[in-house]
Amino acid sequence: MVDMPSLVHGGRVSTFIDLLVVSNGVRRRGVGTTLVQVALERARARGAYKVSLYFHDRNDPARQLYASMGLRPTGEAHAMYLT
Repeated sequence: MVDMPSLVHGGRVSTFIDLLVVSNGVRRRGVGTTLVQVALERARARGAYKVSLYFHDRNDPARQLYASMGLRPTGEAHAMYLT
């Protein structure tokens, strides 16, 4: 995870999930969900106003996972605005 301060949001950070990979042998067992949950919890604890990430357009399982967790397409990335 990478935090980027924002002057527009009063110095609060935007957190970027740089790389999230789940090994083929443990997919569909909740590992990805747990990793994203931990990333979101850590971002909230740091006071982030947004979490974003990129993934390959053709990765339907990733798209479904992120959508189920509240991340939405925002143009170039998928993001969740934290309140």
